[in-house]
Amino acid sequence: MSPKAKKSVTEDLIQEKRFAEFLMGQFFTDGINAKIVRPEVGMALIEYFEDSGTRFTGSQFEELLVASHSNRITERDLLAITTLNVNVPPRAALWILSDEGQRKTSELLQLIPDNRDI
Repeated sequence: MSPKAKKSVTEDLIQEKRFAEFLMGQFFTDGINAKIVRPEVGMALIEYFEDSGTRFTGSQFEELLVASHSNRITERDLLAITTLNVNVPPRAALWILSDEGQRKTSELLQLIPDNRDI
């Protein structure tokens, strides 16, 4: 590696470290050591994952998908994505839940390997 390339790599690493320190410093009082969560961050996480609150529903997404079928889109799946503030137009939802929609989406979903993250 040329001296110029080494300098460039070193500068990139320094920038990455500075960014990591900046980012982690927003959430942890000890920065990149990441052992002490800032109190306001801890409270925000508690508030987000509190299922009895009225402010955030995204924390309920995975709970709704527990009984999900890997090759079907169900009413429960459509409800789950609304917790993430995703709008499914009514006509699209009706088609997805129709016999034709179920058959076509199931055929497509079966093409995705079970171990594939999507």
